[in-house]
Amino acid sequence: MANDNLMLSEAGIAKLKKAEGVIDGLYDDSSGYCTSGVGHLVHQREKWKCFLLEAASADDAWKKYVLKQRPGKSKSYLARPTAFDNRFAELKTKAIDISKAVIAQKKYKKAFDKLTRQEQEKVTAAASSAVDEQAKLLAKMPNDVLKEDIKPFEKAVRAHITAKLTQEEFDALFSFCFNIGRSAFSKSSVVKEINKNNYKSGTVKERRAAIQAIENAFLKFNKSHGVVNDGLTKRRKAEADQFLAAARAELVELEKKAPLASGSRPSVGSPNGGPAGLVDQRILLP
Repeated sequence: MANDNLMLSEAGIAKLKKAEGVIDGLYDDSSGYCTSGVGHLVHQREKWKCFLLEAASADDAWKKYVLKQRPGKSKSYLARPTAFDNRFAELKTKAIDISKAVIAQKKYKKAFDKLTRQEQEKVTAAASSAVDEQAKLLAKMPNDVLKEDIKPFEKAVRAHITAKLTQEEFDALFSFCFNIGRSAFSKSSVVKEINKNNYKSGTVKERRAAIQAIENAFLKFNKSHGVVNDGLTKRRKAEADQFLAAARAELVELEKKAPLASGSRPSVGSPNGGPAGLVDQRILLP
């Protein structure tokens, strides 16, 4: 593959941590999905919320472990020391009760006590498994989880991008892939447009169109539950800008040398577009 030698750089890791945040515990992300550490989605298949966080938030005995992500912000998380409290099994039991109600509604559209015995057994097993998974992640250090996460996402970028990438481009795509998931990344218009490999080759017109198409593709992924999210919009713009920086710089240099494109606007100056009838040779980006 074209990018077998590329891995996420230290600068890429730092940017990822800044974009995702480093939370020493469990929290619900902007979509309401249980997350830990540096943007690690706890439940890879069923997108459950943080039942342990909800249980602790509703109980005065456990509220000391529910902290604010940032001073003055309402977003909270369940701190990692919770997992080492001698009474943690009690909190897990409370969380399982909460999760049974949620899972029963999602799976059967009924309250837990309205389910058949067999359905209740299935829901209880799913609830216990979900809470166990959250408890396991809660006890881990954020950096340890991130180290485990990096390799599969590096592999996904290498596997699906056929165009030769620079380190900066690879880091930008890693951030994008990490945020939307490997499956969505593989099917995305971002991958499709990049693999056309026109953003750093071809004519000025072709390059400009390819750069715009890639930026537009990034910006499509700015919604949570179908609603535009300002944070995601800013992140997509930052990823697109990082990915396209070199291509845009090359395009500017080419535009300086390119002949005036048909239909371009003349420079302000003489009636013919400039002193002695000269015209501006630079085609500006949109």
